[in-house]
Amino acid sequence: MANSTRINKGRSGRRNHYDDDRYNKEKHGTKKKPSITLAIDKATLDVIREEAETDMISINAKINQILSRHAFFYRYVEKSGNAIILPHTIEFIIENIEEEKWIDEMKTIVMGAYRLLLMEHGVRINLDNIIEMLSKDAIYSGVYSGFSYHADENGHLVLLFRHNRGIKWSRILAAGYSYLLNESLRYNVSSRIHESGLEIKILDRTPDVDRFIVARKEEKN
Repeated sequence: MANSTRINKGRSGRRNHYDDDRYNKEKHGTKKKPSITLAIDKATLDVIREEAETDMISINAKINQILSRHAFFYRYVEKSGNAIILPHTIEFIIENIEEEKWIDEMKTIVMGAYRLLLMEHGVRINLDNIIEMLSKDAIYSGVYSGFSYHADENGHLVLLFRHNRGIKWSRILAAGYSYLLNESLRYNVSSRIHESGLEIKILDRTPDVDRFIVARKEEKN
């Protein structure tokens, strides 16, 4: 059974501009990529080749994927000295920490991480760049396993998050990412909670949101 929540926030006079797409261009926007020669030991190459075959992609694509993950996520993990936690330990932590405390921590993590990463890339906090991070970088952290978005029948932008950690985790994620959109972009949002995921709908039909939806449709066409 799905639960629904709506968060409203009065919009300030600040506008969110979309003239800065450097983040997208730096990561994925240029069709022509520079070529370099790498010397890789055989054992490492064999592992990469095996993973590429399993994922049904080329070795070049797999290496590019690995390097992108390091450049835009894992290098920050290494710098901060984060620990690797096993799945069953994560489940134990989720179940044994009060939900209210989790929500407060998730809000802090989401706001701090996104501001830091976007500042590191020298780009603004706007819808394009946040969704780019939700689509690519945030998945590397294991917070959720899948992300997508679409426009509903009324033209509202809907963000979909998928995971396998239960409805409590859905409520925690909904609170954290709704807070991000609410505080950073001043959007009014609503959420629908499921056992294995959640939906966050941006209720505002602003020119910036409409422009984003139109641009994504044009890319698909």
